[in-house]
Order: sequence, then C-alpha cells, then structure tokens
Amino acid sequence: RSVMAAGANSLKGKGTENPDNYKAKILFQDIANIHAVRESLRGFRSILTSSKTDENWLTDVQRTGWLGHISSILAAATRAVYYIRNRRSSVLIHCSDGWDRTAQVCSLAQLLLDPYYRTIDGIIVIIEKDWLSFGHKFRDRLGLALKSQEESPIFHQWIDCVWQVMEQFPNSFQFNELLLRDIIFHLQTNWFGNFMFNCEKEAVSCSMPRISIWSLIKGNRSHYVNHKFDIRSESAALLPIPSMKVVRVWPLLYLKYDESFLGHIRYLAEDWKGEVLTSVQSDSGRRMVVWEPDDWSNECHDCNQRFTWYRRRHHCRSCGKLFCHTCTNQRILLKQVNMHNKVRVCEKCADLNQDSQPPDVITIRHTHTWSFSQFACVSDHSV
Repeated sequence: RSVMAAGANSLKGKGTENPDNYKAKILFQDIANIHAVRESLRGFRSILTSSKTDENWLTDVQRTGWLGHISSILAAATRAVYYIRNRRSSVLIHCSDGWDRTAQVCSLAQLLLDPYYRTIDGIIVIIEKDWLSFGHKFRDRLGLALKSQEESPIFHQWIDCVWQVMEQFPNSFQFNELLLRDIIFHLQTNWFGNFMFNCEKEAVSCSMPRISIWSLIKGNRSHYVNHKFDIRSESAALLPIPSMKVVRVWPLLYLKYDESFLGHIRYLAEDWKGEVLTSVQSDSGRRMVVWEPDDWSNECHDCNQRFTWYRRRHHCRSCGKLFCHTCTNQRILLKQVNMHNKVRVCEKCADLNQDSQPPDVITIRHTHTWSFSQFACVSDHSV
C-alpha cells in the first residue's frame, strides 16, 4: 500500500503495526488498489482497440497507468527477494485484506527465489497454493458474482508480471508464454472450475462436477515447453529490473489482432526470392499464419478483380493473403496451424495441402451462376 492508504485504514482501526515492537522496518510499496487497476486495464484496452496508428502510442499507453502498476509489483517482489537473499532477513508482506496485493508480491517473490516455481509443475503449485488455497476472490474479481463491485484483473496483472520476468530471463523458465496466455484466456471462458470461487471452502462445498485447467496443460505439456530453457539456470535467484524503461506491452496477449503489428511481422524477413514472410514458427513448433491487413490490397490475389461491397475480402487461412469469395471457396483441414475444423483457403493452398487431408473427407463444389447478375452461389458438401 501507499502511506496515504495506510493512514486512511488506520482511521478504521486497521493501519500498520508499530515497528518498534518487532525491531523491524516498514516499507510502503505504493501498489494500487483493485479499483485503480480495474480502470487502468479498461483504459489500456480502449487504447488497444481504438489506436489505428503509432502516433502518440507510448504516451497514450503511459496515461492508462497499466505498465506503471506492473512495474510497482515487480519492484516490491524484487525488493523482497533482495532482503531475503542478500540481507538474510525475514520479510512479512501484507496489504489491506491480504488476498490481492499480498498474493501478487508473495507468489512473484517465490517464483524469483525458487527455480521450482519456474517449471510447468511449479507454477501450477504456486497458483494452487498462493492464489486458490490462500483465498483470492476469483468469483468477485472476475465479475462472476451478480452485481459485484469488486471486479478487478488482479490475477491477470500477476500473470503479466510473470511474463515480464520471462522476457528478461528467457532461459530460466521451463514453460513458454503460451501457457500464461492460455491461463488468462480461460479465466473468462468458465470452461474449468479452478477460478469460479472466492475461497477453498466454496470450492469444496460445491457439488457441481468440474474439470481442472491443469488437465489441459498437463495433457498438452509439449505445447507449453520453452525450448530455450537452460537447466543450468535453475540454481540462480532472479532479480528483474522493474524500471518503466524495461517493462513493455505483451504482444501475444494484447496485440494479437492488431493489423499494424502483424503487418510488421510479414516484412521481418525475406527469402532469396524476395517473397515476404507469410508465417511465423512458434517455440512449440506450430506455424502462425500472418494475415495481410485489409487495406494492403484492393483486388484479389488470384483473379485480380477489385473488391466491392458484393465482392468482399476473405483471408486464406493457410497463406494469409486476401482473395475474393470465389477464389476462396475451398474448405480444408490445417492441423499444422492448430485448426482442426475445415477452414477457408485459396485454390493454390488447397492444392498444396491436398495430400495432408484425411481420406474420409471429400469436398464437392457446386457453382451456379445466374444470368441476371454477376453473383456466384457456392455451396460445399462434405461426405
């Protein structure tokens, strides 16, 4: 908390302990409360969805305060690690109630100190121990309770902090950022029962059958392995730099659908033929298709017909380029990009991927053209 917040709590009979009674020193870390964090993320998301250019981007992001909140949590955890590791001191961490900022700083400090918590099994243990069993109010913080006034992305914020540490120490984590991203994604899906309750008592007393998110992660362990992980780094404690000059926006989570970001990736590399990059290979071995931004082309890459209100743009899910509806009327499976249902592709990509299609899936196309218009009605039937 800040000094001001501690002073306000003292009027309610709370406040802080007298350090003279413990021969201790009190250090205030000025970490914002749930209301400030909630408004900060709302403003940050608004910038992500409304900003179309890079002009004033950093200024707008700075005004939301989101990265500043991340920096303050990193600073508090790093300070705790310093006192424990370098000064051999005991550290007591608490906030107003003990289930938000306390969980953030304690769990992050343990992750920095103990390499076990930087493994796939370890991060599962620390989330179960310091968040679920400790009593973080997931139901209220995620807005699952009706008319809740306590919604706030506290756990989301902690996951972002873990990613910031991973960026500074990429060889010190057994898991990759996909694991962190998927945890944040499933906070809102309600597919799993881990994050539906305010405390362990509520979870135990609920008779509704539930599936654990850890079954998903452990069942797809190879998908979440960091191939840069160096086993020799396990013995070292981590002291990340919490400065705002180092903390940055998480692209995979926040810029996943930003066209200017994805468009930049296309030109990060060129092969010897001068062709632009159309896909990126992830650490897990899967290919991510980079879609061409809508405003990059006014005509179909195949038939060269101009796009109009009736000849609309469609992306080929295999190469990412823009085509009209007639030139992307094929549907195939693309398991190499983690698409297990049939998706829209162009004619060229359909021919290239024909050998990878299962024998029991046959696509029959019927094209009917009416004389009174230029429309083509295409229907696909799979047998």
